[in-house]
Amino acid sequence: MSYAKPASARKMLADRLAFHEAQRQKYDNKLVELKERADWPASGLPEPLHPLFGAYLLTRKAIMSNETNTEWCKWVLSLLPAEN
Repeated sequence: MSYAKPASARKMLADRLAFHEAQRQKYDNKLVELKERADWPASGLPEPLHPLFGAYLLTRKAIMSNETNTEWCKWVLSLLPAEN
């Protein structure tokens, strides 16, 4: 990115940020779908031996990674010079 024009870099990062924001919606929807399943435990979270435990863990991991990627894009955008 050090050789990229600031406008090109900003566009690339803005596009990536939009991608992560769209992905976040998908992950949030997946989490809602999991929690609405009839076999979702009434206690609120599946125990390690519950069939939905793995799906829950991976969905939460995806959300956490997405949050980090989103914040990174915002941070880098804040470091780049503003467009003229």
